[in-house]
Amino acid sequence: MVAMIGYHASWFANDAGLVAIDFEAVGWRVYQRAVAGTFFFLVGVSTQLAGSRGFRPFALRCARVAGCSIVVTLTSVVLDPTRVVTFGILQAITVCSLIAWPLRRLNLGAALGGLVLIAATAVHDPRFSAPALAWTGLGATVAPTFDFQPLVPWLGVVLLGLAAGSHLAALPKTLGSPLCGSEHFRALRAIGRHSLFVYMAHVPVLGGIMQILARMRS
Repeated sequence: MVAMIGYHASWFANDAGLVAIDFEAVGWRVYQRAVAGTFFFLVGVSTQLAGSRGFRPFALRCARVAGCSIVVTLTSVVLDPTRVVTFGILQAITVCSLIAWPLRRLNLGAALGGLVLIAATAVHDPRFSAPALAWTGLGATVAPTFDFQPLVPWLGVVLLGLAAGSHLAALPKTLGSPLCGSEHFRALRAIGRHSLFVYMAHVPVLGGIMQILARMRS
């Protein structure tokens, strides 16, 4: 979450003309994908761990994420109709979670995740670039958008997280308690526990701050 906030702060600062950053540079592209990859890996871990609580809490969480994804899409329509978010990170998290849920008991997460990642490098068919199929990530081109996180390769990362989650579930619950209980990590724990709220709130806050700074500078 902290890395994501840092990336978006840099993006808004660049958009407001406060700095000049080439986000197509290799370093920035790796940074962005590393942050997104961490998100999706943790989606897989949390989906596996959520199994002990039953389907209802999991479904409610997916519904909240899906609802927020609709808000993001509607906001993007207002900001720039030519760059609408049709399958951003929240949409991808929702779909990947629903696919991963029935697979959590099969112990096939690592194998299936590897196959999806192989497909991400092997399949680039122009037929999948059509608007109705672009969300799969198997197309040859991507339409302009504020945020696009396709099913492939991220489903593969989620499935790897699913496999990791099965191993974490077997560890003693007290293993990380000394670190997690430290007062020095109170703020980080709060961000982690309310990650969806932080995600939805930080974008307009950062955008507003950067616009204010840009006006002060001019």
